Amino acid sequence: MITEETMHKVAKLSLRAILDRLSERAREEVREDFCKQHCGKVPSGELCPEARRVYKRFLTLQFENYSRFN
Repeated sequence: MITEETMHKVAKLSLRAILDRLSERAREEVREDFCKQHCGKVPSGELCPEARRVYKRFLTLQFENYSRFN
């Protein structure tokens, strides 16, 4: 029988892989669609605070859509 703790660990490991893929896609989208339009350039390093907020919101939306359809 699988314990509650084991189920949580498996879920965390599964989510990490999904979030890593979605995170990279979200970061690329924010750089291209948000940063390029607002700053005129694509950042190579960290995102500015405003872009970071857009990134987090976009990642949340991606994850909600992913979980809804899978």
